[in-house]
Parts: sequence; structure tokens; C-alpha cells
Amino acid sequence: MQKLEEEVNAAKRHVEQAAAELAAKKKEEVQTQKSLTAISSIKSLDEGLTDDVVGLLEDCEEPLALIFEAFSGSLYADDEPKKGDAPPSLDHAEFIYFLQEFGILGRAEPPELMCGVFYGCPAQLDSQSYKRCIARSALALAPDDEDGNKLLWLLMVLTENIHGTKMAALDVQRRVKVINACDILMDIIYEPEPEE
Repeated sequence: MQKLEEEVNAAKRHVEQAAAELAAKKKEEVQTQKSLTAISSIKSLDEGLTDDVVGLLEDCEEPLALIFEAFSGSLYADDEPKKGDAPPSLDHAEFIYFLQEFGILGRAEPPELMCGVFYGCPAQLDSQSYKRCIARSALALAPDDEDGNKLLWLLMVLTENIHGTKMAALDVQRRVKVINACDILMDIIYEPEPEE
């Protein structure tokens, strides 16, 4: 009888182990599928960089540069040694932090589409790569029902959410830069149409 119980328990452990392995394989399959989706979405993201999106990006160069400067190096200690006159850069974690602070990206794990946002960009974004990532983020993260210029959606979210944003990792000077940037964005986005 004891031998039979041991065999039953061994069989149960074997079934549990097989179930755990199957669950792990399914999770791996889902991750692979998400990665494939992200890779295929990269092409569609860059196809979405229309003349309207690029034109708006150029119109907003000054406020976007202020945001870039404010978040550049924001997640790292100020006592780190500076690299001479190295130009400012923004790493992927700081970029994601920026998107999360404004509610453009949720606090949970970034969606797989963020792979497409950073595709072909260096780990340390320079100002050009940063602007490309801003445009790609708008295309990747805008709600499905958002018609028209998706970059405009992202910029509007920035201006609407600025007063509820804590920006805890930014010192006062950096926060002021971001607030100024959002004020400039408001003037650009909500500029009244010229009368005919």
C-alpha cells in the first residue's frame, strides 16, 4: 500500500512538473509572438512618420529640446563624474520615465512596441534620436480611435497632464524647464487659426 502511495505521489509530482513546463513554454511562445509583433510594427511606425508629423516635430523643436535637457541625466546621481563637454543625452530608462510621468505610458512593464520605438537608436539618445523616439512613441501609444496626427495627441497629453505630474526625479530647475516647454507647446498647439 505504501509503495502504491509513493507511486501516486511521484506521478502527481511528474504531472505538476509537466504542467509547469507547459506553462513556461506557453509563456515563452507568447513572448516570442509579442516580439514578432513588435518587429513587424517597426516598419509601420516609420511609415507613420508623415510630412504632417515631421512638420509638427519641427514646429515644436524648442519645447522638445527643453524637455530633452530636463530629463537628460535625471535618473542618475549628480555626483557622477562629468565627461568634459559631452553633449547631453537621454538613455532609454529616462525616456520611458518621461513618458510614464505624463501618463503616456503606464507604470507597468513597457509594451513590446517600445522595442520598435528604440529600434536603430543608440542606448544614449542624442537630440535627433530623441525626436524620432517621440514621434514613434506617439504612433505606437496613441489610442486606436485617435485619428489624424498622433504626434499632436502626444503633445496635447503633455500640456494637459503637466499640472498633475510630480517629476520627482527632477530638481526644481529641471521642472521649471519642463513647465516652460509645456507652456510653449500650448502656444504652438492651440495657436488660433489666422483670420482670412
